[in-house]
Amino acid sequence: MESANVIKGDKLLVHSNLLALGKMDGSVESIVDLLIDAVGDEGTVIAPTFTYSAFNNQIYDPVRSRSTVGSLGMAVAKKGFRNND
Repeated sequence: MESANVIKGDKLLVHSNLLALGKMDGSVESIVDLLIDAVGDEGTVIAPTFTYSAFNNQIYDPVRSRSTVGSLGMAVAKKGFRNND
């Protein structure tokens, strides 16, 4: 992540259309792993995982509710870093 100037302890907010990155080797999960590794234990990776469940009369479950804003946020959520809000 050196070319992106990401260093240990950084706080990253990532929200991307992964198609805009072009063809990639690896999975979305591998991208998240790279981000988490780049910031280290002292850093934070934040990605939106909006479900809009409140607007659709659905119950929000941080483990089971699917994000409606992309796979990157869901890959972060699967790491166990999703909050209850």
